[in-house]
Amino acid sequence: MELQTKALSASCLKSLAKSPEHCYANHLDPNRERTESDAMQLGSLIHCMILEPEMLHRRYVKMPEGMVRRGAKWDAFKSEVDIISASIVRAPIWQKAEEAVSRVKKDDMAASLLQGRKRSVQKEERVSWV
Repeated sequence: MELQTKALSASCLKSLAKSPEHCYANHLDPNRERTESDAMQLGSLIHCMILEPEMLHRRYVKMPEGMVRRGAKWDAFKSEVDIISASIVRAPIWQKAEEAVSRVKKDDMAASLLQGRKRSVQKEERVSWV
């Protein structure tokens, strides 16, 4: 018999503290609308740039500066991005992410951990319990 489990994120558990209905509506309902704030996109982009740089250009595409989200140029750009299923990131958010990553890499302890000099430390680890 195979045991199937679903992982709950920290934000899901926090919303569960409000109510089970709140948790379901915001995290578990398969028909919920998924929205990503600029802050969420920034955090995900920084995470990818630092911990999964090989996936960066598969997941994210920088929106050209000065481009607006309408018109023929936008439509052509968006259709190309839709083909690879990447998220479009506005230039100011991309710049903030690059600045944050630069600061992390300049920090001696963070750089040491990220370069794998300390073999006992993994970049990232999923924790599950039943």
